[in-house]
Amino acid sequence: GRQLSLHFTVRSTAASAGGEMVLIPSRMHSGPVFWGPTGNELFTFACNTTINQDLGRVACSLNESFTSLYPYTHLWLFLFPTVSWVGPLNETIAVHAGYFEQLPVTPAIVVRGVLNVSVQVLPTIVVPSGTSLLLHFWITSPGLSTGGESVEIPAAASVLFDNVTYNIANDPNGARYCGVLNGSMVCPLSSDFPGVHWSPNGTSLWLWVRPPTNTVGWWPGSVVFKASGFEEAVRSQLFFLMGFTNITVTPVPSVVVSTPVGTQVVARVDVNSSGASRANEQIAIPRNYVLESAGVAWSTTADPLLSEPCVTSHAEFVCALNARPGFHFNFSGTHTLWLWFTPLPSIVGPLGAFVAVRALNFEDSVTIPNITVL
Repeated sequence: GRQLSLHFTVRSTAASAGGEMVLIPSRMHSGPVFWGPTGNELFTFACNTTINQDLGRVACSLNESFTSLYPYTHLWLFLFPTVSWVGPLNETIAVHAGYFEQLPVTPAIVVRGVLNVSVQVLPTIVVPSGTSLLLHFWITSPGLSTGGESVEIPAAASVLFDNVTYNIANDPNGARYCGVLNGSMVCPLSSDFPGVHWSPNGTSLWLWVRPPTNTVGWWPGSVVFKASGFEEAVRSQLFFLMGFTNITVTPVPSVVVSTPVGTQVVARVDVNSSGASRANEQIAIPRNYVLESAGVAWSTTADPLLSEPCVTSHAEFVCALNARPGFHFNFSGTHTLWLWFTPLPSIVGPLGAFVAVRALNFEDSVTIPNITVL
């Protein structure tokens, strides 16, 4: 689909006297052909199909600019190679003039195919980290491939949790394993499924993959489609991985004897993160379960003197873990945090208040600690 510019230098032993033209095989190109006396595409002339002089060729009449080809003539042709062609073009262009032998020229042109790839991610494009996914690719090409068809996932060890299987149908039982070559996961379509090629009619390909549980954000991997004589087609950022946290809240005491001014609870919050968070790390607790005048505080240690106050936001107390200037905190692996709050004196029985842990690109993790108010 890319336009070619062909520069010809024609030498003539004598002055030509009419009929100067360039003849181009029709099967060599798609769309119109232009020629010009310079390499400037703005100053060109359209070539016309001629039947009575040379069947099946496009004729570029040079008389629009030249009266003779003697002694030297520079001319440029602008054309698009046949869209469906892949490989050496091997077509002969002829320079013609009245009472002159035709000058045949076969330019060394190799046309590389282009792959068009669309993808559908199942069950959805946004999933929790570590979720097994089915990637359905639909591959079309203007021309037919003739070998070397493969699909690769570079740096597979860092972007995949385990093996990749693939098939030309949505049938996991008949899927083949992709092998490892130089750190890449390689799915050799041409050998596993002989007779299957990239073509204008389209080819379906199904990949079963599972990204690592510690990856958060856009999947850092890519899928590369290849074939002999074709440009590689690369598809990346195919799906978005949401991190997740597992939390355990241990209150001390777990049974609170209510007083007119309330009784403070210290809660140890253990957080295990699937990956590293990058921003908006928070702990939240609903306002309508706690004594607002007593406030809510949090810390990375059990020392209340080192605690930071949480702020009210709509229906919650929100503890912004990176609100303090010069202090940076992120979820990565296992962390222990501490939370101080006072249940409302008017509540009797199970408290029922949730504790939520949040971060950018992480799913909310929510638990209800076992706290009873007497």
